[in-house]
Amino acid sequence: MAGKSEDTKKKAVLLNDSDSDSENEKQKEVVEDDTGLLSLMNLNLGPKKKLLVLSLGGLLCHRVFHKEKTTVPIRRKPDAVIGNYKIYKRSHCTEFMKFCFERFEVGIWSSAREWSMTNSLDCIMVGLKSKVLFAWPNTAVFPTDYKAYTVNDDALGPEGELRLYLEGLVDAEDVPSYVKDHSFGQPAITSMHPDWEFYSKVIRRHRQAED
Repeated sequence: MAGKSEDTKKKAVLLNDSDSDSENEKQKEVVEDDTGLLSLMNLNLGPKKKLLVLSLGGLLCHRVFHKEKTTVPIRRKPDAVIGNYKIYKRSHCTEFMKFCFERFEVGIWSSAREWSMTNSLDCIMVGLKSKVLFAWPNTAVFPTDYKAYTVNDDALGPEGELRLYLEGLVDAEDVPSYVKDHSFGQPAITSMHPDWEFYSKVIRRHRQAED
């Protein structure tokens, strides 16, 4: 009985990824052996997306406690009411999230309780929430807080400052270096801050706890 040749019959086939754009087609080398099994060789999945974590309140929406004395346009109705909070969705939010999902793996950070955050996401990301990689109630650049009374707010728009900042981050080789070299949003709290006495006490207590 003749044994199998060491030269196992193999057939290489080039396949186009049906999900890719015509100008961005990826090729996969498929190898078939005598067992009838197919294995993918030199599989090109393209560049790995960077992780982007977005804050919920203050960036994507304005969460207002029902007893909070704040300036909210009288004629503007909240996009949702969740427990004791009114939720005001930010302009261009849906388009901005689509932009982010196309270019990044996206996670959400919030200080809100889980049920409140989940319901807020239902309001803000209609049809998109399943794309969120994770949602955390904890930590970043810190953009200026969004308020419902802000006039002509285009920070999340096509030419908005945050979107332009993230466009640069997409192609950055090193994220920490990019963030360090490109200041954005609210500055770090230093001894010049009016509430430095309070923050310095927090820092001292934190250091004492570590010692």
